[in-house]
Amino acid sequence: MGARGPQPKPTRQRIAEGVPGHKPLPKNEPVYDARIPRPPSYVYKVPAARLEYYRVAKILLPQGLISDKDRFALASYAMAHAEMQKAENIINGRSKWAGQVIITSNGNMIQNPWVPIRNKARDAANKFAAQFGLSPSTAVGIPGNPPTSKLVDGPPTDLFAPEPFDSLKGGRS
Repeated sequence: MGARGPQPKPTRQRIAEGVPGHKPLPKNEPVYDARIPRPPSYVYKVPAARLEYYRVAKILLPQGLISDKDRFALASYAMAHAEMQKAENIINGRSKWAGQVIITSNGNMIQNPWVPIRNKARDAANKFAAQFGLSPSTAVGIPGNPPTSKLVDGPPTDLFAPEPFDSLKGGRS
């Protein structure tokens, strides 16, 4: 059985947030330089994983949240993301494997075997993403750059494409 309670935060993060409980900081914690680690060879072989690896690394680097020790976790996240993307493309594609349900040669309907593969890859990607603070709920306590713009009166009007029938909504006269 694992340790109870929330995962401990890195010292760098605790210092940036402030130490409200005034608990002493660890003295002998290793400090790593923030840099993008070189991905493992298996990430290079999958183009979608390689793109995701560097995309996320470029997000984490300015905040100082990535170093050589994060190589495996980032590679695992990138591979899970690529696997999820592949399964999603097969499910939504135009092959005999398209759709959530497929029909067997006997005419029976069964769940597409790619659906659980996609779901497991999505769960794995979400778990690794949480380690890096890549979801809104896990990014709350992570120090970073302040947002550059704020939504004051709601979303900008040019964010969405105009509705195709807006000109016809005037009503009858």
